[in-house]
Amino acid sequence: MIHFIILAAGKSERFKKKKSKLSKQFFKVNGVSPLEHLMTSVSNNPLINSITLVINKDDRQEIEGFKKKYHKLNRVINGGVTRQQSTFIALKSIRKKRVKTKNDIVLIHDAARPFLENRIIKSCISQLKKCLKLCNKKYETEYSGNANLRNIKKISRTGID
Repeated sequence: MIHFIILAAGKSERFKKKKSKLSKQFFKVNGVSPLEHLMTSVSNNPLINSITLVINKDDRQEIEGFKKKYHKLNRVINGGVTRQQSTFIALKSIRKKRVKTKNDIVLIHDAARPFLENRIIKSCISQLKKCLKLCNKKYETEYSGNANLRNIKKISRTGID
């Protein structure tokens, strides 16, 4: 299963000072916000099975109707204080809902950067699958010493390794 986490919990403090009361992920240009553009792209991608949207608890009204509009949106959760906390909360949420996560792939993207092409998603998935094969074969011996594998995380029932 391939999960896609969209981090949209940022407060956009610099953007708000100059442009709007809204966070930049909700600021509409030609009637479409960056988050809506990204949600459409990811939801229409045939490789993605589920979407987890991480938002600021104060932005709930901005996403009304999203679950009906975006069929792959499985959960909307409140983010943490930092991007890292928001990511961790989302990963725990996916692990909690899934019985088998051994071969699952999780892609994480920022909502303020909406122009994500399908070819990039496809390439990321392809490269991750290659890397996962390597990790599964040599995880114990190579993980600790290989700088390229340090950012690959394995989700198990007991935690995130």
